[in-house]
Amino acid sequence: FNTKSITIKQGELFTTHITEKYTDTFTNECQLLNAPKVVQISQKNARGSTLRKLQVAGIVANSVLSEGEQRAISLADFLTEVQMNPNNKGVFFDDPITSQDHHRREKIAERLVGLASQKQVIVFTHDIAFFIRLKISAEIANTPLSYTTIRNTGGTPGVINPQLPWIVQPVKARIGTLKDMLVRLKKIEKEKSEDEYLFAAKSWYSLLREAWERAVEERLLKGVVERFSFRIQTQKIKKIIVTDDLINEIEIGMTESSKWVHDAAAGLNPTPPDTTKAESDLKFFEDFAAKCVAA
Repeated sequence: FNTKSITIKQGELFTTHITEKYTDTFTNECQLLNAPKVVQISQKNARGSTLRKLQVAGIVANSVLSEGEQRAISLADFLTEVQMNPNNKGVFFDDPITSQDHHRREKIAERLVGLASQKQVIVFTHDIAFFIRLKISAEIANTPLSYTTIRNTGGTPGVINPQLPWIVQPVKARIGTLKDMLVRLKKIEKEKSEDEYLFAAKSWYSLLREAWERAVEERLLKGVVERFSFRIQTQKIKKIIVTDDLINEIEIGMTESSKWVHDAAAGLNPTPPDTTKAESDLKFFEDFAAKCVAA
């Protein structure tokens, strides 16, 4: 049976109904992702099938483009495929960016959030900076967002934990984490040696100090300027209210949480604060957070 006529007709139909739409969609995706626009799509028909490949001036794309450019092109190609299938209801992305794509993080985050307005989008990422960009882009676009973490705990991979890593936790979550840690700190105080308690208390107070620092960004400055953020949110400036009382409380909180973290002279031999003091310092911070709310 000669399939030549079928192959020819397949090519004609593909060109008429698919190639033009695919090319237009692919070109648009490249623009949205800031991907190279020099890539051409070529197709080959064989045995009733149509194959396509991406080329630059007749040369296979991965021979002349950088790794980051290749990833951007591949993502644009995948997003095009997704839109060509009207039955597609959800999309998974596994680490959609690498270190080579750092200057495209914002573009890729915005594009995935845009896609999420049409269908469910699930993203797996190890990149905290990219996660922050996704989160901010979703907030700006008013797109619903939920997240969780998958961790390797005690050598056991795949442990689901709804709590974000400490470094990206907002103030409210950090208060919860510090409360949980305080329970363990009380147990160490009761059951372990003085040195073990000292090390644990220093660690706890170090995190309390970091929580105060995050509160300055998130609560006092209303998120106008934040670490990891790729923009200054000037529209929130009008929400900033700074009073002498708030500044005084921040200074007290930072002082109390910092004095036990730094190395002390051996001759002073300071006694670490007990958990009653730690609980009081955490309550002071929690009261501040309740008074100085987020934007």
